[in-house]
Amino acid sequence: MWYVNFKKTRCKSCYACARVCPVNAIKFKNEQAQILKDRCIVCNECSKACPQKNSILKSEVSKIKFFLKNKNKVAVSIAPSFVSIFGENSHKIPTALKKLGFTYVEETVIATNPVLEQYNHYADLDDGENYFTSFCPTINNLIEKHFPQFTKNLIPVVSPFLCHTRLMKSKYHTDTKVVFIGPCLAKKDEGSTDVSVDAVITFAELQKWFKKENINLDELEEGEFDVICKDRLLFPIVGQTTRVINDKNPVKKVITVEGVKDCIDILHALEEGRFTNTIFEMSACIHSCLNGSGLDNHKTTYQEREINVRNYRQKCKIKYKDFDDKYPYEDYLDKTPLGKIFTPKKVELKVPNDDELYSILKSMGKTTLKDELNCGGCGYKTCRDHAIAIYNNISEINMCSPYMRQKAENIANLIFESSPFLIGLVDKEMNILEFNSNAKQFFDIKDDDYIGYPMFMYVDDAAFYDCLNNYKNIYNNIVPIEDMNKTLSQDIFWLHDEEIFMWMAYDITEKIENKKHADQVKQDTMELAQTVINKQMTVVQEIGRLLGETTAETKVILSRVKNLINEDNSSDNLRNP
Repeated sequence: MWYVNFKKTRCKSCYACARVCPVNAIKFKNEQAQILKDRCIVCNECSKACPQKNSILKSEVSKIKFFLKNKNKVAVSIAPSFVSIFGENSHKIPTALKKLGFTYVEETVIATNPVLEQYNHYADLDDGENYFTSFCPTINNLIEKHFPQFTKNLIPVVSPFLCHTRLMKSKYHTDTKVVFIGPCLAKKDEGSTDVSVDAVITFAELQKWFKKENINLDELEEGEFDVICKDRLLFPIVGQTTRVINDKNPVKKVITVEGVKDCIDILHALEEGRFTNTIFEMSACIHSCLNGSGLDNHKTTYQEREINVRNYRQKCKIKYKDFDDKYPYEDYLDKTPLGKIFTPKKVELKVPNDDELYSILKSMGKTTLKDELNCGGCGYKTCRDHAIAIYNNISEINMCSPYMRQKAENIANLIFESSPFLIGLVDKEMNILEFNSNAKQFFDIKDDDYIGYPMFMYVDDAAFYDCLNNYKNIYNNIVPIEDMNKTLSQDIFWLHDEEIFMWMAYDITEKIENKKHADQVKQDTMELAQTVINKQMTVVQEIGRLLGETTAETKVILSRVKNLINEDNSSDNLRNP
């Protein structure tokens, strides 16, 4: 694993890391950020910029714990900027580190003078050449990987960090494990190729380790480092190297440069030959090591951290005023090599031909020079640089913000214009911002003069006020357009963030007319049915009346017949006694 990388599951393709990377070392594949090791200078800007806190930092704490568990002797070199973090508890750090199990604990700053002697040597060369201090590993990476023509200008000496670890290996023997603790993530990279370094962790990792082991500095007593140092304690403060060299009245000018951007600007200026006979003290981090890439410093300001360093130095001057000034590593310097060879490591990108470049630019909607905005939103200085990155499969078209915005707007406009609905945007003062084509056709609008007109000129705006004042969207609201003899069904939405209304409507005039016609047909049918029913009832009643009269007449006739028969029977009885 590289020293910093990203979790695949949490990358949201916001491209924040790509925009801050000063050397375009972020590759995007399938909208997933990846570190390009060949280009990365380990400045950790990408990790700091990630809003998802998605980065994974390589840690060697478990490796150190393994050394301690196996009863190895383990020596610690701790960078002088530790004071900026631990403040009043700085003199307790030796106690805390010994409590973790470390055998020897020393300050890295003890190895500063041998390196400064080499810097002073180069500062006195009247050769017209420019040189760079080599204590910042991120700057060393920047030059080796991106400005390889200046590799020969890096002063060929190790940093105080490697100077100290090499001296410790000589003093405590090679079987002793040597660990560096510092403010810089790039120190992990620097130490990975040197046999004198067995592990590197940052102050942030150390703080987490203390917390996990329940080591509370407030509860500890002060302790002593195994080698007492009272010199160069201000070395972490930016410009201290320049001050020390200038104290010797060197032949060359000495200039302090801090921040990757300014360092890159200086390198470009050197390409143009604008400096001669100068030594540059370059720090990748603004405020140098007191603002290192491995610091968890969000709770303190730079000024507070600088005060901590100055207070610590003052306390040490008083505490060790009678201490022997003999250099503790004097006997080991002659047999400890301090040279370092810097080599070009630049990996050139493939360059597309003109047709290939134009094709890529065209795919991003850039067909003319004015389309090439060079906004830097993709992390590249120019659109053509971005196109070259796409050609090398280390970037994607989707990283072009103007292109994606235009694409989104085109889709939105397509929906806006192709919708069968009447659509409009209205501001909170009820003035029209825009109508789509269907709305303009419906209201017979020929040009754009309608923009800014009050909505009530076209549609009654009472429903808009209802939507705004009652915090509710309006659905299926029927509104007549009397001067057009039309009727609309409208929906009104209040877009809170944009503070505008979105109005959608469709013409229901024909539906209403069809419904009226259908209702009339129903009414006519019902009336006809009622008429038929009434006639049927009349017929039934007439039939009933006729049947009633016939039945009555039949009854009368039959009664008369019955009476006649009865009369005949009585006559027969009288005749036969």
